Amino acid sequence: MKKIVNTILSCMLIASCMTISPLKAEEQPISQDVSGLLDYTDEYGTNQGISKQQVVINKRSRSVQPKEVGYIAVFIEFPDKDVQKYHLDDPASLTAAENLMNGTNVSMTGSLGSGTVLSMKEYIKQYSYNKLDVTTKIFPYQDGKVVSHISSKPRTYYLKQSAENPDGYTPANKLAREKELITEAVNAIQAQVGEQFSADQLDTNHDGVIDAISFFVENKSAMESDEINWQDLLWSHKTENYIEPTILGKRVAVYNLINTYSNASPGGIFTQNRSSYGTIIHEYLHTCGLPDLYRATENGKPVGFYDIMASTKGANPQSFLSVMNDDILGWRSPLKEIKQSAETITVSKPQYRNTNEQNAVKLYSPLSEEEYFVAEYYSNPSFKVDNSYADSDGLLLYRVNEHGEWTNISGNPGQQNDYIYVFRPGDTQLNAGGGDLAKAILNKERPAFGKTLDQTAAVWDNETLYLSDGTNSGISIRVTAQDNGSITFDVNISEGLKGDGTKSDPYQITKPIDFSILKQKPSAYYKLMNDIDMNSIDDFQPVESFKGHFDGNNKVIRNVTMKNGEGFFPYIEYKAVVENIVFENLNVTNKQGGHTGSFAGSVQGTVRNVRVKSGSVSGGDSQNSMQGVGGFIGTLGMDGVVEDCYTGASVKSGVNIGGFIGLYQNGSIKYCYANGIVESGGAHTGGFIGGVYLIDGQIVKPVQSYYDMSATGQGKAIGDRDDSLGIVGYSLDKEIMLHNEEIRIPFTIDSNTIIPDLNISDIAIAVVNKKAMTICGVANGTTKLLASIPCGNNMIQLESKVIVNGIQESKPIVPEGISLNKRTIDISEGDHFQLIASISPSNASTGIHWTSDNENIVTVSANGYITAIASGEAIIHVRTDNHVEAVCRVIVKQREIPITSVSISNTYLSLVQGQDYNISATIYPSNTTMGKVIRWYSQNPEVAQIDSNGKIQAVSIGNATIIAESINGKRAECSIHVQKKEVPPIVSPPSSETPSVPDTTAPQVNKKAEGFYQLSRRVRIFSSPNASKYYRYDPFKRKWLGNMSKYNQKPLLLTREYVNASGTSYWSAYYNGKWIGYINSYALKNTVKKDTYFGWGENNSRYFNTPNPQNYWLYNAGSDKWLKRMTQYRNKKFMIKRSLARADGSLYYSCYLGNKWIGYVNSWGFQNQ
Repeated sequence: MKKIVNTILSCMLIASCMTISPLKAEEQPISQDVSGLLDYTDEYGTNQGISKQQVVINKRSRSVQPKEVGYIAVFIEFPDKDVQKYHLDDPASLTAAENLMNGTNVSMTGSLGSGTVLSMKEYIKQYSYNKLDVTTKIFPYQDGKVVSHISSKPRTYYLKQSAENPDGYTPANKLAREKELITEAVNAIQAQVGEQFSADQLDTNHDGVIDAISFFVENKSAMESDEINWQDLLWSHKTENYIEPTILGKRVAVYNLINTYSNASPGGIFTQNRSSYGTIIHEYLHTCGLPDLYRATENGKPVGFYDIMASTKGANPQSFLSVMNDDILGWRSPLKEIKQSAETITVSKPQYRNTNEQNAVKLYSPLSEEEYFVAEYYSNPSFKVDNSYADSDGLLLYRVNEHGEWTNISGNPGQQNDYIYVFRPGDTQLNAGGGDLAKAILNKERPAFGKTLDQTAAVWDNETLYLSDGTNSGISIRVTAQDNGSITFDVNISEGLKGDGTKSDPYQITKPIDFSILKQKPSAYYKLMNDIDMNSIDDFQPVESFKGHFDGNNKVIRNVTMKNGEGFFPYIEYKAVVENIVFENLNVTNKQGGHTGSFAGSVQGTVRNVRVKSGSVSGGDSQNSMQGVGGFIGTLGMDGVVEDCYTGASVKSGVNIGGFIGLYQNGSIKYCYANGIVESGGAHTGGFIGGVYLIDGQIVKPVQSYYDMSATGQGKAIGDRDDSLGIVGYSLDKEIMLHNEEIRIPFTIDSNTIIPDLNISDIAIAVVNKKAMTICGVANGTTKLLASIPCGNNMIQLESKVIVNGIQESKPIVPEGISLNKRTIDISEGDHFQLIASISPSNASTGIHWTSDNENIVTVSANGYITAIASGEAIIHVRTDNHVEAVCRVIVKQREIPITSVSISNTYLSLVQGQDYNISATIYPSNTTMGKVIRWYSQNPEVAQIDSNGKIQAVSIGNATIIAESINGKRAECSIHVQKKEVPPIVSPPSSETPSVPDTTAPQVNKKAEGFYQLSRRVRIFSSPNASKYYRYDPFKRKWLGNMSKYNQKPLLLTREYVNASGTSYWSAYYNGKWIGYINSYALKNTVKKDTYFGWGENNSRYFNTPNPQNYWLYNAGSDKWLKRMTQYRNKKFMIKRSLARADGSLYYSCYLGNKWIGYVNSWGFQNQ
């Protein structure tokens, strides 16, 4: 008997708690793959064969709201005689089916007694707020009575093949046999459906596919062994598979095959005794877009009995959570959103009549934009069919995570995949899905839940309303009142961080919990506002991948512990920036292996001025040959940039172990050093880099980077190669013993160019000779030797204990002289330089004192490190205690101040033809160092021209634009409009001077005497409608050379002018580097219309010999960019291979030094030949 009872109960659980995979929304294509068979998942069954489902929002329910929907139910029986005694089409079964699908106040017997339940029609109508009316019709029928379709094949044909059932299906033909069964049933009802439904009722969204159709397959009783197991063909499931025959022109593409068991026994689909008909409603809600809220692995219950999509109650199906109606179905008005603390919020038991009723509210934490919480009124049903219910009515709290997959199918304890999670007491792990769901409800006896941010514990806390990653949301709730139909509560929402996460207003980090927001908003801007001690956090969990900008503001972060992480920033992505942070006692352990560093695991972004003063790094025992473990960074990618950083963290464990970087992948390293302990043990161990890995290209060498050979315990900079790539190792003995002798300081450095600054803290005990790098004891005692090495903006500080003994006391030796390593220094504003003083005799006992006579120009540190403040001169003095002195003259040059803009005195002028007008331009800033030369030109010189002094000449009717351009290309414009003016008649020159010249020749107004005159080099277009009547002239031979026909509309280079006795002006012209003669200037009035190149030929050498090279700039015509000043090229001899005539008429030479092209230069710089 016990065995029979257990069998009945297990079958009841299977039938009543069955959950169903979601149907896809109407806009998605149907899969044609043979793997389209998707199993229903029994929450209490095994966990094999679960397919991860896609969930979509039902856009249909948000837009078109169909009033009447048709639901096709197809009954199928098998011809086998041993199936069961009672059939689907028996009167009792049909009556129950009609009641459960379309009836009202349906009676039902449950495990705890009897009551009434909603039919499927009533259920959908109620919870849709009367928007959907679903009518179910059962097929096929004969003479008005339902008669099940009898399959042409026996039941054994659709069972798995075995020794006892040789005719069963195999995995290869399983789907084909199912399609055969469904196709046969569709053919059987095809002609009948139109008598009950219209095509619009079957396809309410008009996508050509029937919305709702299920095939109910008769089988053995749930109390019997029906030989059907998980994933078998006749196990209840949903299928996406096109069936060839259509119904009213609509395709059967998504359907359910449901095993009904026996309808005369408990657990059957169509029985009113512990029915499992809730499965049908669950499945229909999938067609409306609702996802499954159970976990396929059955490992924990994120929602449980609070939603039909999580744990379906087959005999009296429960409702779904209000957020599903709000976010997905859209059958009700949106829920109220609360983002700040509020009091006396009331939610009431839903009546499902008013779509604006407030039975739930959304609560938002300042720490997340993708997750929120819902406080919803929950009430138990009056008719309970089992014992799985809340222990009271009240307030249900749950989390909604819109960042994931909109389903709970792939959820697991400790993971973050659940779409909805109900909070309950007793959970022992993050998102465990355990605990006591019955006590999840808040009420007057259990009034409070959640904690504010200032109450956050160091570890995950089940008493918080936590985000999916375990972060405390900072929301707390307290119930203040409750009656039979409503509950009132206060909500406290912790204030978010100051700032809005933008560059101009970054989030302000002030306490340990504030770092949680980085996980929620990894792309924002952040600023550390004060020092932070992290000792309250047992195991710091950082943002996995940082994409934003973090400014540490040079504040200190202390006492960080990570028990299984990759670094304070595990991954800094490309274009992310982290800068200006100081760490003290930063300890990182990575038990999983992978790239690990104290500050960061992997870096592809930019890191500047980050200092790890102390801490430790352990990378685990991974055997991955590409693993990097470093005292600062695990691995630096090819796009990564690290500047002005150092680490004192000790490092051990890993394959590629480095004091600074574990695995170097060709990023950029500048001004960095490492001085923490590096334990050997990996395949490659180095004082600075563990190993180097290149995909392609040449290796990029670090710049001015160092490691302490003594502190790290490593003699090689890089573990897997002998080449140090320029990384400098140094060491200073920790202790120096002196007697009555002078010894060389035990300082080692792998560079001949770097000289440390050495100082003794007490020169009464010992003195140093900085130039000779020696130390000498003066008197018995103990002092410190301090060595300083500049490293970018940091200073490497070394210290050695100096012990002097065995010296007989004598009169102190006083300095006789002092000298400096530089007497004169030329530097620019903002630059630094290390002055080194040497005392003679070297064993003289004295202090060294540094001063500047003008600290507004140059400052000097106590160690002789000078900083240029402003342009000018200053004298640096260094003296001994007895006032022996040396000086250094420092000349500070002004930093270049670029031109930022140009303004023009007039932006618009209206002139008459022939009128002159002067305009001016101003360069900004006024203190620019680039030269205040303005280049004037007209974009339409046929209308208006301008000379180098800003004088405009209105030439002809039309519009033109005058440009004022600085030497670096900054421009301002003036629009010119020229109106008509009568022009006096033109006088032609004598025919003896210009043979065959047309009457359009210019008036002879040139007043120069006959002879040759130098022109600035310029380019003009020869343009005349009578080119054949213009002749070229050789004034030296006094001979006419030929007409200008072939040069019409060609750009010509003009070098100088010839004026004949009558005053006619001729210009010497070159075309493509070849002289063609002198040409009457009248036809050369037009400038070039666009930039034009023309050749000079080979071996045309010229000197750049202008007295003002600083006013000339190199120009790249291809990129239209000014490159740099020509200061360094004065009196250089260039090869010129071609020229560039710019549209304004100016001429530029293409210049080569040897075989190297340097750019285009204005031809004026070559005039002093």
